[in-house]
Amino acid sequence: MASFHKYKKKGSNNDFWEYRIVYRDPITQKFKEKSKKGFTGKSEAKLAAEEAERLIREGYEQTDEPLKFYLNTWLEDYKKGSLAKNTLELHEQNIKKSFLFFKTYL
Repeated sequence: MASFHKYKKKGSNNDFWEYRIVYRDPITQKFKEKSKKGFTGKSEAKLAAEEAERLIREGYEQTDEPLKFYLNTWLEDYKKGSLAKNTLELHEQNIKKSFLFFKTYL
């Protein structure tokens, strides 16, 4: 369930709203918190919070974790032990090469 807070930005007389959601991660069973600021009204914040809660319930949690770290974690936690050594090394090389490629063009 979301909580809502009204605040003022520094140097502004306008009120803004923020939502905060506390939930339990289904995989790690640890509590996590998601929040977002900058809404002009409480109703706008409520709609955004409902959408965020729906995505969390459906398993579409968004994190700030970079894709490279996610893919390496995925390889380590879910694929290591179920793939041949050469296949695992190939996946690791593909991740490294992909991010080196994108780094040069960003």
